[in-house]
Amino acid sequence: MTTRTTRSSSRRGLTDASLPLELRIVGALIRPYGLPLIRIVHLATGRFHQDERGAYFTFDKNAVLLPPTLARLIEQQTTTGRSLDSVHPR
Repeated sequence: MTTRTTRSSSRRGLTDASLPLELRIVGALIRPYGLPLIRIVHLATGRFHQDERGAYFTFDKNAVLLPPTLARLIEQQTTTGRSLDSVHPR
């Protein structure tokens, strides 16, 4: 996959409302942050926070500034109360 294709695919994941919200978030966390799916499934909403400088997600002990579009998706996910169970079948 070329860099251009990767960027285009990542952008689509963030902006394509026809994709399930959970998958859009997972895709946005896998590519730039290199998180394995198993770690994403176990992320807790308490690790997401916002302040006047931006929105952050804490991975291990490190708070990472999120791009605004990804922050909005995570905020939407946390306010709906849905989990990532749809991407992690039991």
